[in-house]
Amino acid sequence: MGKKLCIGDDSLNRKCKELAYIFKLLSNPIRLGILCIVEGEEVSVNDISSALDKTQSNISQHLAVLRNTRMVDCKRVGNKLLYYLANSKMRHLIKDIKEIKDAEEFSDLKLFDDGFCESNNNADLVLSQNCK
Repeated sequence: MGKKLCIGDDSLNRKCKELAYIFKLLSNPIRLGILCIVEGEEVSVNDISSALDKTQSNISQHLAVLRNTRMVDCKRVGNKLLYYLANSKMRHLIKDIKEIKDAEEFSDLKLFDDGFCESNNNADLVLSQNCK
């Protein structure tokens, strides 16, 4: 049966819980939007806030979660903190997410009334403007 992702009781518990936690972090549209924005460049809280149309306080709370998990990091330039994607594996994952979002074969997905898609026939993700 090919390569197994989660094998053995200890490995199953540890690895699958780690993966589930990563996907839990990514399931928040604001955090996913932040990761899409900082994937290719260093960006300030103000710029992220403007791009996502959220308050700086809200963005800062999400950035704190992402920093604590080492998904993003920041550096000070003058009086600004610039955030960037800190983990190369996350960079690959975010790039893959962007490719999946743009793939034609996924255009028929319907994500219902949970705020993640428009009600038109194309069912485009709301995050599509943030993951270009």
